[in-house]
Amino acid sequence: MADLAPGQAVTRINGLTDAVNLQAGQGIQLTPAGNTIVISAIAGSGSDRNIKTDVAAINPADVLARLAALPVSSWRYTNEPSRVRHIGPMAQDFMQTFRLGDNDKIIGYVDENGVALAAIKGLNQKLEAKSDKLEAENAELKARLEKLEQLFLEKK
Repeated sequence: MADLAPGQAVTRINGLTDAVNLQAGQGIQLTPAGNTIVISAIAGSGSDRNIKTDVAAINPADVLARLAALPVSSWRYTNEPSRVRHIGPMAQDFMQTFRLGDNDKIIGYVDENGVALAAIKGLNQKLEAKSDKLEAENAELKARLEKLEQLFLEKK
């Protein structure tokens, strides 16, 4: 199948030409489209609630604080040319900070993305609280200004 040109079709699989049953594994999607089945890889990890257990709430503000303290560096893999650069944390630091995944050599995409989303929520909560405080202070200052203007106009 690797030699297919755009527009060509697979007409048999391993000699089978009839009653072929295809089942998608994780990260693969089978989409029927009339007389065609489109097979595509989907980048990501399973996130259906039906395949999860021991679900627990998290504190986004806590995740944000831990993420802010996480060392993030620029680096390259030992087998890459010196011109190549990446940015990110070390898996050991990530594991020590968040205790996610099953080892300290790899940061799972699902964990890295989850931390990023939780931190965004934590940052949003922080900004909303700051905005509410500033709006309250602004309303108080506006009321005081109106009172001063009223006193000033009365003395004229």
